[in-house]
Amino acid sequence: MTTNSKLLSNRAFLAIWIGDTVSTSGSILTALALPITAAIFLKATPLEMGLLVAAQQAPRVVLSLHLGVLVGAHSKLTIMRLCQAGRALSLITIPLVYWLGSLTMAQLYVVGILNGIMSLAYSYADRSLLPKVVARDELLAANARMRTTSTIASSAVPGLGGA
Repeated sequence: MTTNSKLLSNRAFLAIWIGDTVSTSGSILTALALPITAAIFLKATPLEMGLLVAAQQAPRVVLSLHLGVLVGAHSKLTIMRLCQAGRALSLITIPLVYWLGSLTMAQLYVVGILNGIMSLAYSYADRSLLPKVVARDELLAANARMRTTSTIASSAVPGLGGA
């Protein structure tokens, strides 16, 4: 059995691979959608939009080491599930609050920061879980598949999202 067919028959790897693809696509779409939402619905200034983009990236700069330690000490699957649920909950507040007529830049900043934190924690858990579900000789091929789909998502999602 080739490495390729072993990977494609590994249900745990397929779940991680699909989950990573969906997560990456969602993160990229969110990074585009928040500034667009700010510009269209809140008439945000260029400064406010720049701050929004910075808020989304700040967790990578400020919390990388701390989140790495936190993720290392806990269940990777639990962290991944909590991060996905947290991102979904934070994002659903945007249309809800808009519908209520109370959407503000402050809320978009908070959602951006929360999504940045949860995306980072998810990616750490995701990458550290992979060696536990594939054999050592399959790890290179598994990583290659995951990075390839991540790169494709980074290129395709902005176009699909209208950017």
